[in-house]
Amino acid sequence: MEVLKAKIQKANKKEKGKEVQDVTLGRYFSNINSYLKKVYNLKDDDFDEFEKYYKNLNWLEDHQKIKNFLDNITKYNTKKTHISTFKIILRAKQPQTDKDIKLQKMLTEELNETKSEINLSKTEATITTPIISLDNFNKFINLISKNYKTQQEALIYKMLWHIPMRNEISSLQIIKSSSFKKLTDSEKNNKNYLIISNKDIKIYRDEYKTDNYYGSLLLTIEDSKLVTNIRDYIKQEGIKEKEYLFVERDKRFMKDFTQPASNGNISTYLSNVSRKFLEKPLAETNMLKSVIRHNFDLIGEDIKQKKEFLKNISKKRGTTMEVLIRDYLVPKWQKNYIQFKKKWEKFL
Repeated sequence: MEVLKAKIQKANKKEKGKEVQDVTLGRYFSNINSYLKKVYNLKDDDFDEFEKYYKNLNWLEDHQKIKNFLDNITKYNTKKTHISTFKIILRAKQPQTDKDIKLQKMLTEELNETKSEINLSKTEATITTPIISLDNFNKFINLISKNYKTQQEALIYKMLWHIPMRNEISSLQIIKSSSFKKLTDSEKNNKNYLIISNKDIKIYRDEYKTDNYYGSLLLTIEDSKLVTNIRDYIKQEGIKEKEYLFVERDKRFMKDFTQPASNGNISTYLSNVSRKFLEKPLAETNMLKSVIRHNFDLIGEDIKQKKEFLKNISKKRGTTMEVLIRDYLVPKWQKNYIQFKKKWEKFL
């Protein structure tokens, strides 16, 4: 034990410039012992056996055992403490191997996920941005879908409910799946495509707010009704390959789909059409907050399901779970729901 303590102290002093306090060191060994007892069936009085594991840290190379152990911890703070312990012990293992580096990465990812779970279990933010219920959203979409002038905005809203994009939705260029496969990397660079095939519709994005970090994103539209809506809209408007799904309003009325709408104008169009029917404007950010709140209400109190849902959203949007929790998760006691203007209630 003394040898491992010395290694921990040396590693901590090198990285942080100070030694670990005795009480913290004791907590680390308590966590190590818990793991060794659970995974390797050691008993409290197996002093010689514990000492073997303290001296030889090769048991850290069995990543699957560590992963299984962490997955079975139900209390998030306990899990966080064990992850930190593994990271401390791993730091003391020198020289570092490729397996050690891989474990360090795995533990960092586990720690980030656990912190997200802790945040989810503690609070659901204090955001008071107005959101819309699914029931009112569907009624709103039904109203604006009936008017040719607002059908473009209706489709944008439908897509934003199912796909957590930002304003890059304005620059989706139509392309057949067979044509997309022939594109070079340079031809895909800084482009956003709506990929059409007989089987499905995909969205490829290489130009969006966080593309420098997340790179190109490809997702399949999973909602069959939305796929039908998109196909019907393309057919109705006569949009051809290499043209754009959404354009400036005046260009659309002239059936000119050769240039995409600007990001700013898409936001303006959404705000203007929603202000006409709703008491408050419904923008892209309100949409994402509405979607997250709606799905969290459906999930209930299952933190792991909420985490998986947010993980899926983060991959599709190109952002972190921490940002989603901090900036988009409205509280479950949310009362600030967007309502219809009274003059439209008779049409609902």
